[in-house]
Amino acid sequence: MKQIDKNALVDWEKYKEDVMRSTPVDQSMSHAERERHRLYLEAHPIEWIKFFYPGYAKYEFADFQKKAIRRILAHDEWYEVLSWSRELAKSTITMFIVLFLTLTGKIKGFRKP
Repeated sequence: MKQIDKNALVDWEKYKEDVMRSTPVDQSMSHAERERHRLYLEAHPIEWIKFFYPGYAKYEFADFQKKAIRRILAHDEWYEVLSWSRELAKSTITMFIVLFLTLTGKIKGFRKP
């Protein structure tokens, strides 16, 4: 293994440990409770985002952002242009929506238009 690969592996391990330390895990929950909580969060996408990405979703979403998230997730095939100012988190909201759809299994991949 080359030195650059070894360095990359060490950096990856540090990153992984940081993520594990920064992500709260409730060890006292039973499997059934975790499953109930997961289903609840999947039924409430905004809470899902806040729970799984507290580092990105530090602040409360604005009403127009919540409406956009709900509107986009309510339709199976939906294309929308978010005509917001640069500082109103268009990319972040889009990232959350794509992560939610992908990680909850609602979409398997993206088709080419």
